[in-house]
Amino acid sequence: MTMNAKTAQAHVAVTAFLALFAIVGVAQYGLPFFYDHMIREFGWTRQQVTSGNAYSKLLIGPLFGFLAGWIVDRFGPKRLMLAGIVFFSGSIYLMTAGAPRWLGMVAPVGGVSFMAAWALLAWHAYSVRQDSGGT
Repeated sequence: MTMNAKTAQAHVAVTAFLALFAIVGVAQYGLPFFYDHMIREFGWTRQQVTSGNAYSKLLIGPLFGFLAGWIVDRFGPKRLMLAGIVFFSGSIYLMTAGAPRWLGMVAPVGGVSFMAAWALLAWHAYSVRQDSGGT
């Protein structure tokens, strides 16, 4: 099946939107649904919960964004995908085998690196197709 350039561009745009929604949209707009549970569970005030959420996005996001960019440039998508598989699947497997629950904090790192690797793979496939003149 071949597609023309406009269709391929639309596929890349939709894929990028869905990836961005999965990473940012769910965290940005999905977390407030849990505010009441956090207030009850931890005894925090609403101001503490919302401030912690804002600080985490404003301080941690750029730090790890630059770090993730450097890792992708340094190691490439193959190693990034392998690391994602090992961190995500490995941490979940070890927790089911009885490992401590704190190991669950490793799973999101693997998930994000895995998603980033898939996005790089899609971008590479699109770039190669455009460079070769394929439709």
